[in-house]
Amino acid sequence: MGAHREQKKASAVGAGDLTPLLDVDACFDALSQAQRLNDSAGIRSACGRLLDLYEAGSDEVRFKIVAGGGPSMPAVERRRLLERVLREDRSGLVRHEAAFALSNFPDEACEALLCSVGLNDSNSLVRHEAAIALMTVGSERALQYLEHGLRDGNSEVVLSCRLAISAIHYRSNRSTSA
Repeated sequence: MGAHREQKKASAVGAGDLTPLLDVDACFDALSQAQRLNDSAGIRSACGRLLDLYEAGSDEVRFKIVAGGGPSMPAVERRRLLERVLREDRSGLVRHEAAFALSNFPDEACEALLCSVGLNDSNSLVRHEAAIALMTVGSERALQYLEHGLRDGNSEVVLSCRLAISAIHYRSNRSTSA
């Protein structure tokens, strides 16, 4: 009987710790529901709540919002959040996730942000992910930044920059030979 009580107590403690993460899930659900109903006020409200949770959240909460917000947040709000996260978030893991998610926005502004901010981040995980994102969204404009990354002190960053350079050259050669 004592073991059961201890297990129940551990579950209650774990559930209490999960409340902010469950709040994020509830916001994602509300956002999806509002989108299904084409309820613009509901969409704004859910996005506002997610941003409030982001502001007050732990690294875990902020990561969950950045990682999980892709399919639910409207593109304009999502992109604005990701750009801000890459520039300002205190967690390298959260900034890394923002760099990854920015690969879904293939345009010059996104490319420039990944080059100027992502590849120069103090965290090697962020630099690595910015290079990987540039494999998808990078153009010849990104090559000088990626070439600079070849001199990075982190071998994973160097490898990621090499892969991105290769992908950009491949796309460029394919488009000129077609």
